[in-house]
Amino acid sequence: MKLRGVLPVNKPIHLTSYDCIRKLKPLFHNTKLGHAGTLDPIAEGLLLILFNEATKIAQYLSDKDKEYIAKIRLGITTDTDDITGQIINDQPYEYLTQEKVKESLQHFVGMKEQVPPKFSALKQQGKRSYELARKGIDFLPAARKINIQSIELLKFNLPIVEIKTLVSKGTYIRALARDIGQHLGCGATLEGLVRTRIGRFKIENAIPLSEIKQETISENLYPLNEALFDIPAIVVAQAEMAKLMKGQPILADSKIKKLEDYKISPLNCLVRLVDDQNRVLMMAIIKDKQIYPDRLIYADI
Repeated sequence: MKLRGVLPVNKPIHLTSYDCIRKLKPLFHNTKLGHAGTLDPIAEGLLLILFNEATKIAQYLSDKDKEYIAKIRLGITTDTDDITGQIINDQPYEYLTQEKVKESLQHFVGMKEQVPPKFSALKQQGKRSYELARKGIDFLPAARKINIQSIELLKFNLPIVEIKTLVSKGTYIRALARDIGQHLGCGATLEGLVRTRIGRFKIENAIPLSEIKQETISENLYPLNEALFDIPAIVVAQAEMAKLMKGQPILADSKIKKLEDYKISPLNCLVRLVDDQNRVLMMAIIKDKQIYPDRLIYADI
């Protein structure tokens, strides 16, 4: 049976996201594997492994809000914004109180602009930022808009503070740790990170990488339709699907009414198109009362 779906995995520390794929490939021959939401080697926790057609929904899963528990070391600044980098500054932190830290954290809640770490995979001058940073080339990454929905102080034990935060796509927790240190006036770097949630997926339901077996994988896979449950679903007929596959839009008409249950505007939104077998055939965009194809999911329809 061909495997199709999303597998929540608990990634161990010291592995890259692609290391996880590399370890699984020998178990699943002739299976296309991917992942949604990269985690740095210093980080552990929830990583979504995608099987076959599920690789086509990676971008939609990566767009989900993410929850992290971060361990931040106050008093030092590093070139990578985490503990793996070179220390470039050392400042006193003993004057800080728990209340002062709590007050500072709330400064970061809401829509903000964040400057990504120099050591990242983002493109700069046509090259990866980390390539330029390793060569000692001086540059400043462009700031990006992010949304930090909440930050909670979990532990206060100087020089370590531990926080839980819910953030939008594109938020660098390393950069958040750096910025918290700057706001407190003592500098800071990320010492440890655990991702606990991606959208509806929670770490409690994730399987440790070492426990994944070919015989039991299907029991833990989330079907595509279930993985995308919070994106509105619209049932399309075979003739309508044929038009969409040719790149032609179809009228949304009565289908728009189905979006009322999701409490979203039907004027410009992402939807999943499903058939009578509950297969996600295509991701589409509703615009100007028409449905436009965005990404074909099932290749064998």
